[in-house]
Amino acid sequence: PTILSLGCHLVRLLVSPVYDLAANPLAVQFVARLLLLLMVASQWFGMAAAIDQRTNSSSIGTYLLIVTACQFHLPFYMSRMLPNTFACIFTLRSFAHWLRGGEMMGAAIDMTVATALFRCDLLLLLLTCGLSWLITRHLTISQAIMIGIGTVVVVLTLTVPLDSAMWQRYIW
Repeated sequence: PTILSLGCHLVRLLVSPVYDLAANPLAVQFVARLLLLLMVASQWFGMAAAIDQRTNSSSIGTYLLIVTACQFHLPFYMSRMLPNTFACIFTLRSFAHWLRGGEMMGAAIDMTVATALFRCDLLLLLLTCGLSWLITRHLTISQAIMIGIGTVVVVLTLTVPLDSAMWQRYIW
């Protein structure tokens, strides 16, 4: 409930100025899922562009988009209000930052947000990426600790009050 509620509330805040939430629930659901689909797709296109930039090519990212569009899994889940979908947005942003090179702070922050906020099992991916960033000296140990602690504090500051209010008891 915790991980899903913040993502859904963010989408709700973006949709609510457009539609009266009580007037037409089906239209609200359509607009909310379309918005989520556009958010995931924009990050997917951003990662494809980062691949093209990294490889000095204009076609590898396009091939990735075509292969992904032909498969079932990602296009099906791109508009579903699931923790995986929200985590996908931040994970794709993280990989795009990493591929562009020199944007390791953004990559680390996005991966930490995805892990701490939406999918705790991403800890394994964060660990392997983090070790790679440390070994290749894209991040120092002190930077990694600062990013980790700072991001977790911000995430908890956002989620604990929201979840506690929704569940009507203290939850973290």
